[in-house]
Amino acid sequence: MKLPAFAFGERPLKITKPYLAGTDVRHLQQALKELGFYDESVDGIYGKITDKAFKRFKKYLGEERDERALEILKIYRDYGIGSWKTSRGDFSNAGHIPFIIPDKLNSLFYKNLKDVKAITAYKNRIFVTCENILICVDAKDGRVLWYNNEINPRYPVTATSDCLIVPEEGITLIDPFRGKVLEKIKLEHPVCGSPVYYKGKIIFADEKGKISAVIPKRGTVWEFNPGGIFTTPPVYYDDNLFFASYDRNVYCLDMTGGVLWETKISDYINEPLFLQETHLFALGDGRLFAFDRFSGETLWLKALPEKDISSYCLAGGKVYILSKKGNLYIINTMDGDFSGVAALPMEPAGLLFGNEEKLLIGSKGGLFVYKISENGVTLKEKYLEGHEIRAVAFTGRCLFVATKEGLFVLS
Repeated sequence: MKLPAFAFGERPLKITKPYLAGTDVRHLQQALKELGFYDESVDGIYGKITDKAFKRFKKYLGEERDERALEILKIYRDYGIGSWKTSRGDFSNAGHIPFIIPDKLNSLFYKNLKDVKAITAYKNRIFVTCENILICVDAKDGRVLWYNNEINPRYPVTATSDCLIVPEEGITLIDPFRGKVLEKIKLEHPVCGSPVYYKGKIIFADEKGKISAVIPKRGTVWEFNPGGIFTTPPVYYDDNLFFASYDRNVYCLDMTGGVLWETKISDYINEPLFLQETHLFALGDGRLFAFDRFSGETLWLKALPEKDISSYCLAGGKVYILSKKGNLYIINTMDGDFSGVAALPMEPAGLLFGNEEKLLIGSKGGLFVYKISENGVTLKEKYLEGHEIRAVAFTGRCLFVATKEGLFVLS
């Protein structure tokens, strides 16, 4: 049956006689199904079962307004429900969680997986990088779907719909559904960091400071060598690539390898850049640089109270910088002014993620959830106390947390 065409969120959805039908209802059902709130066929008809599923989703959000719930669901769908493509979530490296973090999380199941290094995800499959092995877990029930112990990931894998990209000495491509090796791409120099994936291209830095783009089965399509002995792994946002080189420049390339801008700076940058919307950031030697991502203009430079940084994230117009001593510094993105500082009750474990409302911080003694307000941040919840947090992945409804002991799933 051909459904009437309606844009998602274009009209109110409610029980009527006859039932509403349309492409908007189909999109709603598909999104709710991927989140685990709807188990029936995606027929595009807004009946009682669909209505109950939508109400369950609103209850999960703590949201009574249909319009707001549909708006949130559209954000989920556009980002990619079930997708946590890199160890930082997406290719912008911002540590931003585009999903609502519930006020209370409950344990769903636990998997005894040791030595977890990183987690990525795609469409209800969780890819767990351990020492000399990659394990695929069903996100719904925790079943191990496959494992591959013939690889040795040097960095966290990148998850895509087409393949898993494993950075080894070269690049190994793995079928995400069967775990079989699809292709081994040999390189002149080993990969440095996790690759970016863009419309069939795999883009990465190597250990000699060069940025390259390859297409599986075809090989290298372009290279860019800025001349420095080291280049940070590239990050991607809005059809542009960003990285820093040891020639003391920050670069922006288009997706064909052409230089859009370059900006000279005073520091060597060792960590990947991170960005969100209009601002690009780089952590130097105890200093934070902010650039206009369109022009490369240096907007401001901020000296940090500590040089040893554990992690960072961008959320709600703020940069959150977590030091290895456990101090959380809050900096305004527009002017670089400090707007607050908080002390973590435990030694941090290099994990900081967040959105406009909450922060997730991993520590040596548990996972902490902080509430964000105009007055700063307040500790609201503690999970997995006594556990050393190694990695996290949030796929829309479920939070996957790797600890020293194993993999916990919360919702």
